[in-house]
Amino acid sequence: MKKISFDDLNGKVCVITGGAGVIGISLVKALVSVGTKVAIVDINEELAQQVAADISKEFDATCIGVKANVLDKESLEAAKLVINEKLGPIELLINGAGGNSPQATTQVEQMEEADLDNLEKTFYGLQMEGFDKVFALNFKGTILPTMVFTRDMLLKRKGSVLNISSMNSYHPLTKIPAYSAAKASVNNFTEWLAVHLAKMGIRVNAIAPGFFITSQNRFLVLDEKTGGYAPRGHKIVTNTPMGKFGDPDDLQGGSLYLLSDISSFVTGIVIPVDGGVQCLQRSIRNTFLPHQTIQTISYEPHIKTKLQNLLAGSNQHGCQDHATQWTAGPQQLPFPDGSLKCRNQCGQHLLLSWPSCEGPDHLRKRQSDCPDDQK
Repeated sequence: MKKISFDDLNGKVCVITGGAGVIGISLVKALVSVGTKVAIVDINEELAQQVAADISKEFDATCIGVKANVLDKESLEAAKLVINEKLGPIELLINGAGGNSPQATTQVEQMEEADLDNLEKTFYGLQMEGFDKVFALNFKGTILPTMVFTRDMLLKRKGSVLNISSMNSYHPLTKIPAYSAAKASVNNFTEWLAVHLAKMGIRVNAIAPGFFITSQNRFLVLDEKTGGYAPRGHKIVTNTPMGKFGDPDDLQGGSLYLLSDISSFVTGIVIPVDGGVQCLQRSIRNTFLPHQTIQTISYEPHIKTKLQNLLAGSNQHGCQDHATQWTAGPQQLPFPDGSLKCRNQCGQHLLLSWPSCEGPDHLRKRQSDCPDDQK
């Protein structure tokens, strides 16, 4: 048996789009640390070259910066010529370009009656120019570089592509419909292309980062005035089992695994790197609705947050009394009728009811008439 290592990546040429970003820089450092020659492709040529020079000096490695627009095929083809001339045939590709924009973000998480007088803050106020830009950057910005940079892999009948998806692709966050939809498309494309190129010896996989602070989402999760978490940032940390945002370096191990020959029989998968967020979603789904997903239930977002906190072992944000005693499946719910009580933001109580007459496939929400609710 051979010693397990990333030695097969030594000397190979890898292209990474968006490599001058926070996550990209971390992945570039991981690659050069095992001897990979890296070309950082970015629309900002000066930044790409500066990052490449810094990393080359730090690791005594081969790393270059090349200008290209991931939405312009001719630009990408010109970049490929430069890379081939300076580094050689391309054997690895990381599609890391992407991000969100305030122009593709709603101002409110969920419409309320009061929003009917100001639809600009809701889905109806989204600007299609911003929506199209975000969707194209994340999805088309994955397709076009793959078309261009995998051609050398076809000649060798060997190569590996790593797409950067997001946990939003599985469970879309509020406010960011374009980004979530685009990342879901990346997952679908990853599986499709893995089948399409399988007999050509080219593997296609993805990683799905959970919650990481980047330049694109900083305005959503951090408070500009205090430097601390914004309400959305607090909500994210509270609902991540590990209780923190991810560090870009947390993506290095999974990425090297999928790029290297260690995973030679792995293609078409998406690995979550999320601090347990998907596990929490699965716990809620398995506990309440064995045959349905939690998104099919109709209830306020803050109630979902309370349920997530409860399952994570927390009684913060208002989960009260008997609800904190609930630890397992429906047969152990605290009330005889199979209901779970939580207090909403208005101080009222709601019962999330699972009456035996309706069975496990239907969960209904009703106003509580429980005497405890009169507290």
